[in-house]
Amino acid sequence: MLFLLPGALELAGEQLPASYVYAVATAVDHRGQGLAAELTRQSAKQAQQDGQAALCLLPADAGLYEYYGKLGFRTAFARQARSFARETAEIPYLKTNLVWDAAQVQLQRAQRWGAQGFFAWGAPMLEYMRQEQRFTGGRVRCAEGGYVFYSVENRLLTAEECCAAPEVTEWLLQKSLSISGCSRGEAYFAAASPISAEPGGMLLPLDDRAERFLAATQGRAYLGLTLE
Repeated sequence: MLFLLPGALELAGEQLPASYVYAVATAVDHRGQGLAAELTRQSAKQAQQDGQAALCLLPADAGLYEYYGKLGFRTAFARQARSFARETAEIPYLKTNLVWDAAQVQLQRAQRWGAQGFFAWGAPMLEYMRQEQRFTGGRVRCAEGGYVFYSVENRLLTAEECCAAPEVTEWLLQKSLSISGCSRGEAYFAAASPISAEPGGMLLPLDDRAERFLAATQGRAYLGLTLE
């Protein structure tokens, strides 16, 4: 099986229709026959016929980058992981229980990463992601000017995405640590330069629009929040 979730490649206010490749799986007794590869090729063909500019995905592990590379995908997104600890210094008061607004979050993502290029989710998909995050035990906290998706396991907070201005980001992460009772956390951020970053996703261009996106973003576009 393979699912294509609707989204877009966005750069400087321009959006290109694109799909995110999700939940690729083959029954155990049918693996090794090239079924997933053929399904991916057929999905790309259908997406191209539907006017999509690209397929995007985040490989489940590092070894799959080579697998998808053989199918034509290129590393197009970058991210940087950072560890942080709970600080003893008092942080400014930050209200983090504001009402979730998927349309507002969609706008915040565009404002934060639109200049460097990113994979944009529509409001319905962002709302679905919020519901899935809560269903699986994670949390979503909204503050003025930003939000954070995070989960906690073994007293380690992992921020899947934090979208806010730099100074608000630090306060939001510290507030999340405090509320969750964790003393340390890890977060993924958009990469300022692909040289100092790790691969953060791949893209299969289906036409010249995607090729231009790749040329303009130079491997440092942001994929960010995805369904796992």
